[in-house]
Amino acid sequence: MGFCCGSKVPELRVVVIGSIAANKSEVIQQIVESQTPDDPHETKVSVGCCTAKASGCPVNIEGCDMVLFDPPGLCDPNCTEDVMKQIQRCVTKSARHVFLFVLEIGRYTRGQRKMVESIKSTFGEGVTENMIIVFKGTVPKHERRDIREAVAEEKDLLSFFVDCNERFLEFYEDEPKQFAVRKIKLHIDDIIKESQGTCYSHKMMMTAQSPAEGNEKLSLPVKICLLMGIWLGAGIGFFLFGKDFLEAGGVFGGGLGGIAGMVSSAMSKRIKDRI
Repeated sequence: MGFCCGSKVPELRVVVIGSIAANKSEVIQQIVESQTPDDPHETKVSVGCCTAKASGCPVNIEGCDMVLFDPPGLCDPNCTEDVMKQIQRCVTKSARHVFLFVLEIGRYTRGQRKMVESIKSTFGEGVTENMIIVFKGTVPKHERRDIREAVAEEKDLLSFFVDCNERFLEFYEDEPKQFAVRKIKLHIDDIIKESQGTCYSHKMMMTAQSPAEGNEKLSLPVKICLLMGIWLGAGIGFFLFGKDFLEAGGVFGGGLGGIAGMVSSAMSKRIKDRI
């Protein structure tokens, strides 16, 4: 059985993210309208149901079932954190996930760079390996440049482009959309194949968040106890045995202090959890 289709494989979720100005809903609309002919979902779905709070839009593209999610656009300084949480809700334990990142052609602003950094910090560096860049634009045909040349001129965009394994497609309003949708499907097939069918998982998101949370909770008490242990151990070593035991006392005291810090952090967490 293939990695994409069949009742025994987890649901495939395609989460469409991007800036508010990119009008990513138009990309979703074209995917919905380009479903496999005579598919039972074809006349039943609409872009309106593709929200992070809803169950998403089930579609079938060339025999592959997937569910589209359209969380609110990013780059709004008043709701970025809330929007990121809504994107996180699209990632569940029972599904595998692919991301479409919609960018305006010719624009890679400071806000968009921050958006990429925020996505990486929230979902981990591995998220880009399961991401497709959709360059969306309205540039007249005679003024269009080769995307790879334009990307190469922008250092940060080039880095992001490479992180996504150079998976991209161009989405112009005056060109047939069926070709672009087909390219999305081919890229998704590649991601599924390269990941052995797992794509991006809920476990990957949890792993990305755990180290940061752990460092934040443990670093302060451990450092305090470690420093106190070093000074106290060094002082006792010098007072009892002279300067020859100053360094040894500091090392011994620092070790005990570090252990005490970790124990106190663990006890504090357990108490908080009970409360």
